[in-house]
Amino acid sequence: GVFVDLVTKLLAAPGGLGVAPSALKQLQRLTQPELAPHTGDPEADPRHLFHLILEAITDLVDAVCHEQPVVILVDDAHYMDPASADLAFDLVANGAARRCTLAFTSRTKLAVAVAVDSDAPDAVSWLRLRPLDEQSSRHLFDSLTQSMKSTADAAAVGRLELAAGNPLFLRRLLMEAPMREPDSLPLSLTDLLTQR
Repeated sequence: GVFVDLVTKLLAAPGGLGVAPSALKQLQRLTQPELAPHTGDPEADPRHLFHLILEAITDLVDAVCHEQPVVILVDDAHYMDPASADLAFDLVANGAARRCTLAFTSRTKLAVAVAVDSDAPDAVSWLRLRPLDEQSSRHLFDSLTQSMKSTADAAAVGRLELAAGNPLFLRRLLMEAPMREPDSLPLSLTDLLTQR
């Protein structure tokens, strides 16, 4: 899930080794599949294992937050699996005492955040980002193409229209396909990233 990569980074952060030994064992099971419990092991029950891992990740986040403030960013959180969503809910809902901010980007309101918002409205802030307007898009395009030394008005119009105010897509279009003809450009950010 979403938190496997995070666990590796948090273990390497200051305070990461301050996690309880029993929690470290669970975290190693999460990040090293060969250490996962075998069938017949009492800890092999998925619900029990999930509970142990949830406690271990919470302990790890607490240990790192004790040493320094932590920001956890989950991009495209609308793709989170249910177990990761449950963990995110727990970290947000029970995180008032932590020096930790969780930020999620999502194309839709996340069920996790909606649930937390209803239980603890002070724990969640919503910020809806709108596409850049035409003038801001053009300014971003001009700034980016100045440093790339590639500008052609027909290409600019095609890229600006295609990006539709999405700054990441516009930037990627210029970086990944600076010399392509407008009609050969990918139609979406997903298509562009898939072509990489």
